[in-house]
Amino acid sequence: MKTFAAVTLAAALLCSCASYSRSGKNPASSPSDVPVAAMGLDAAQRLQKESRFTDALASYRKIIQAYPGTEWASTAQYRIALIYVNAENPHRDYAQALVEFDEFLAKFPSHELASEARSWRHAIKMILDTKKENERLNRSIEKLQQLDVQQEERRRK
Repeated sequence: MKTFAAVTLAAALLCSCASYSRSGKNPASSPSDVPVAAMGLDAAQRLQKESRFTDALASYRKIIQAYPGTEWASTAQYRIALIYVNAENPHRDYAQALVEFDEFLAKFPSHELASEARSWRHAIKMILDTKKENERLNRSIEKLQQLDVQQEERRRK
């Protein structure tokens, strides 16, 4: 799944860069911005692969600030969300991933990765809901254990 997502993102990035430059819709202020943005995404992805998640997040956020509303920003936004669900990330944060996927879907609802983002969002919601239910059940178990101890104490008296 991880490899498929990486290949899909790489293909999307290459196709989007080509389409922006051909269509004249390149949001960059100069032709030199195209390689700068693409290099920024590549550098951030290298950081991510090296498990330097904090640095990768900062790099992706810079791309979003520098190129808002572009294919580069959408790719960066999507990758930020993926960092937060990455199993290798010691600071994995499903709630923040949900926020990031929501932001991606709000800004880029018709993006080719929108369907995948919705699937991630659904899976994360299930994880968070299950976690809440587990916490509720654990509290109930603790209460039952306390009641059991109290009942045993009464029986001994």
